[in-house]
Amino acid sequence: MDLELRGRSALVTGASRGIGKDIAVRLASEGVNVALCSRDSAALKEVQREIEPSGVVALAIPMDVTKSAEVKQGVREASKKFGRVDILVNNAGDLSEGAWASKSEDLADADWKFSFEVNLMGAARCTREVVPLMRKQGGGAIVNVASIWGHEARPHLVDYFATKAALISYSRSMALKLIDDHIRVNCVCPGRVETALWQKAARIFTGGNEKRAKPWLEAHAKPLPIGRFGRVEEISSVVCFLASERASFVVGATWDVDGGETIQCI
Repeated sequence: MDLELRGRSALVTGASRGIGKDIAVRLASEGVNVALCSRDSAALKEVQREIEPSGVVALAIPMDVTKSAEVKQGVREASKKFGRVDILVNNAGDLSEGAWASKSEDLADADWKFSFEVNLMGAARCTREVVPLMRKQGGGAIVNVASIWGHEARPHLVDYFATKAALISYSRSMALKLIDDHIRVNCVCPGRVETALWQKAARIFTGGNEKRAKPWLEAHAKPLPIGRFGRVEEISSVVCFLASERASFVVGATWDVDGGETIQCI
């Protein structure tokens, strides 16, 4: 589908791999100039080289979303290069090391702080810098990538899930705040998607046993109504739709992209 995005400009955080990378690549295929933001500058360069043959401008911007100065500089660089920022995708997200190792009730303050700084405040910082540009140019679209476990209870990784819940709430509140500025804010909540995060989980919970990792992943995919893990392109397609004027009447929505997981108890 032609999303009629050609000639627009986007800034995507967490764009060096996984869902964020695929969002950037998908936007570029629609003719969107893309500012690629991540802490991994080497990986960003690889994504930039992958995108450039499509004929759009791909700008690699090393950025840590936990640092206000880097976010401010990154948005300024994108704006200077493109002249405008029409789309912001707040995709950057991460888990603290303690979240993997600790019991939920034993998480240290540092683990909680890390999760909030990346998963919630990262989005808030980028939004804070981009909104004045969007207001000046007459509007834009912001898509925040949260998780279905921001609104579904799970007894583990609670710092990550709590911050995703906060991101969902933040998205809805900002949608109301910015609607008069013609800035649409929406939220996408992926379920179990085949990414490096799930690969890491498989290694950790099988004690690094490669032979057990694949069956572990298969066991976690089997209960899903659709019977498999999601693919990154299935998330990026929804994100790009919400970023386009094809979704002009979609405001403050939370879209679950989860293979049916949230409609049943697993």
